Amino acid sequence: IGKVSFGAEKLADNFNAIMGAIINEDKSVDVTSKTSPYGGYGYIRERSLQNKKSYTGTWVFKTQLSLNSENAQTKEANTSYQTTTLDGEMLGVQAEKDMETRFIRRKTFDTLEAATAWLDGLAHIAAAGA
Repeated sequence: IGKVSFGAEKLADNFNAIMGAIINEDKSVDVTSKTSPYGGYGYIRERSLQNKKSYTGTWVFKTQLSLNSENAQTKEANTSYQTTTLDGEMLGVQAEKDMETRFIRRKTFDTLEAATAWLDGLAHIAAAGA
């Protein structure tokens, strides 16, 4: 149905696991030729209309990400880093109840907390202290 592309800075905590990198005992990271695992991901977009905010959670059911680019300019007086970009193709999942292939699920909420809880549920992330 489509492709996804976004900056990796949003994934800082999970970047190495998502990309299939090897984390060594000394905490250094080896980027390998290992293929990244299939997985879903979600994000929240804030909107404001007539001074009323809403938060739309979007969940992409299945994708496989790959590292697109990672650049740094080092010939200048200061080193300048560009955002690392991840690319992937959206892959559908088939629902047993109607055999339809689903790619994306969206839902709009009045609060950021409700949108976050909804996405956490889809990602099977337990609430803090649970």
